[in-house]
This record gives sequence, structure tokens and C-alpha cells, in this order.
Amino acid sequence: MLLRILALSLTLFAALTLSNPDNGSLHALIWPLKLLSSALAPALALTNFLLGLLGLRRKDVALAAAGATGMLLAASHTWQASASRDAAFEQTFGPKWETMIPSAIGARLSSTRWRPVDFSPPRGPVHRNIVYAVSERSGQPLLADIMEPPPDAVRSGLALLYVHGGGWRFGKRNIDKFPYFRRLAWQGHVIMDIDYTATADASVQDMAQDVKRALLWLKENAATYGINPDCIVLGGQSAGAHLALLSAYANDEPQLWPSGWNGDASVLGVISYYGPTDLALLYNDVLFRFGDVIQSRASERVEQALVRMNNPGSSLARGIEGLMGGKPEDIPETYELLSPITYASPKSPPTLLFHGQHDFLVAPQHSRLLYEKLRAAGAPVIYIAFRGDDHSFESTLPRVSPSAQTAAYYTERFMGVLAGMSPERRCR
Repeated sequence: MLLRILALSLTLFAALTLSNPDNGSLHALIWPLKLLSSALAPALALTNFLLGLLGLRRKDVALAAAGATGMLLAASHTWQASASRDAAFEQTFGPKWETMIPSAIGARLSSTRWRPVDFSPPRGPVHRNIVYAVSERSGQPLLADIMEPPPDAVRSGLALLYVHGGGWRFGKRNIDKFPYFRRLAWQGHVIMDIDYTATADASVQDMAQDVKRALLWLKENAATYGINPDCIVLGGQSAGAHLALLSAYANDEPQLWPSGWNGDASVLGVISYYGPTDLALLYNDVLFRFGDVIQSRASERVEQALVRMNNPGSSLARGIEGLMGGKPEDIPETYELLSPITYASPKSPPTLLFHGQHDFLVAPQHSRLLYEKLRAAGAPVIYIAFRGDDHSFESTLPRVSPSAQTAAYYTERFMGVLAGMSPERRCR
């Protein structure tokens, strides 16, 4: 009986990768378990397989059936998460895209999209608590950590400037968080992980200017860290990805430039892990998912959602209003100014977009719409969707998660392609 209960429980746990409730409050409740189910899918598949075999040996039909079902669910998710996305690279960079990667980098790329455990290579020097600017809003120093390649690595001349997530209000830099940071450094790249002004009175515009400050600082100090100032890639997750995309695309927007700073703020590429691309869409989606608004987004229903003081949708929407200074219908120009999709054009740098198809905080529509606009403009863009994965999928047990490892695998290759796209743009 206990084995049957265990097998059934593990099967239900594996089935969470299929769940995607529209109701945001319900989705938030299962979200942590869903992230664990996705990350632990290979272990769930193996455990259920063993329970199924035991059921067959004991001639216990219920145990065998539960084990087999759980195994199939978990194995299916593992297979989908780690499936090849090479075709997306071929569509963007051509059939010989892998030959564009310099040999020194190619020799150290991850050989498989997923392995049972992702062991980290040797780490190079890490410089912590570097002051790259002072916040105009708070007057506090803005800090960054920088990871350099280990001594035996051939330096690529490329740098990744990473912007953490946290809903524009929380979070902190953590250069030790992701295994792929160390792998990228081992391949010869420099990693700069930054903090930005995320105080209660800071606006999105303040934060966007901080990212620009970090970018300009890194360009000014490129020689110190052995990088080419023309070979910086912006990247981030969630709110940080939004800021990275905005800085990468809105290069000529004066309202997003920090006062007193000048220089070339162009970048070689940008990587977004489920970043919001249209802030008006984000606002309305929060009302829909968390405001009990049934499909229709008629204005009277939206107003009903807003006046429910205990409604989490109202709180989240008001949080966005606080960041932006009002509702989309009141200040549409501000929402447009701070939305990366506004600036997508033929001049946009190569872009890599990752998004979980079950993301309940930032709908996958954000990445899909940006992808479609960039494709129509003729800008190089790759969109990799992860079926069954949710917000923060790459942050949950990244050493064992098939989705996290697969995203890291293609992040490595994107950086490698950018390092050697053409003779005139080689970064070394």
C-alpha cells in the first residue's frame, strides 16, 4: 500500500509539468512544486521506472501502472526540455553556424544538452564589490562582481554583462548562482554581474540608466579585463532581461541615458530569459491572471478587479503603476518608452530569447511578439521555448535540470557564434 501511495504521489508530482492554470493565484500556489518537478524530471522518471518494475515483479497492477505513468510523464518532459534546437540557430546564422565558433571556444563547449549532473570547470579570478557608478536616486554606490577566465583559457575578448531579476524591486547580484557563468568564463569570456537601483522610490527609467552606466563603465575599463569594448553582450532574467533588452535596443533614446555619461553604448548581442517586452501587455496580463477577469478584458471588469483591495491582481497591478507612474491608459507614452519591443528594428543586435511556455508572471507572448517583430525587420533573433516550464526555470537546481542545462548549452553557442561571426567582427 505504501509503495502504491508513493508511486501515485510521484506520478502526480511529475504531472505538474502539464499543469498551466489561467488563475494566477492558483498557479502561484503550485509554482514552486512545478519548478521542482521540471528540474527533477530525470530522477522522477528513473524512480517511477523502478517502482513500475517492482510492481510487475509483485504482479501489483496498480503499482506497475502508476510507476509506468509517472515514468512516461517525467521522461517526456526530460526529452522535450533537452531536444535539439539547432534548427533555430541554422535559420538565423545559416547551415554552417557551428563553424563560426572559434576553435578555442568550440573545444570547451558543453558536449551534450543535458547530463545527470553538470560539474563546473575550474574558476578564474573573481573581483567582488567593484563600484561602477553611484546611483542618482539613492546616492549609494552601484556594485558589480566580475569573473575572469582561468589562466589556461584562451581569452575570447567577449564579455557578458548580466542583469538579475526580481520584479524591479528585489534581487541581488550573485555571480556564483549559475553554473553557466563559470562555463562561459572557462571558454574565455568575462562575466560582469551587476546590481542596480531597486529602491522603493526608483523608477524603471532609473534602472535602465544604471544598466547603461554599467555598460559604459565596462567599455571604459575593457583593457583592464582583457575584452574588446565592441564585444559586450547584455543578458538577464525576468525584470533584468527587460532592462538588458531595453538597453540593447534603445541605444539612441536620450531619456534612457544617464546624465553626465557619454560614449558608444552599442552591444554585440543580447540574451533574455523570459523578459517582459511590452509593459502595457504585462500590466493587462496581471489583471487577467490575478484579477478574476474571465477572458474578456472589458474596462468595467478591469475596474472591478482594481477596486478589490484584497485582490492580488490589484496589488501587482498597482506595483507596476508605482514603477511606471500610472496606468497604461493614462501614460501610454511612458509604457511605450520603457518597452523593448518599441525599439525592435533592423538595427537590433543579435538576440537570443528563452521562455517557459507555462510562465505565469511573464507570458510567453512577450518573447513571441518580440521574435516576430525582429524577424519581420530582418534582425537576427532566436526564440527557444520550453514546453511545460515556468518562470525562473533556469534558476531551479540548474546542475540537474534538463531545461536549465539546455538553455545554458545554447547560451554557450550563442556567445561562441558572436565571438567569431565574421573576420571584421572577431573580438580577440
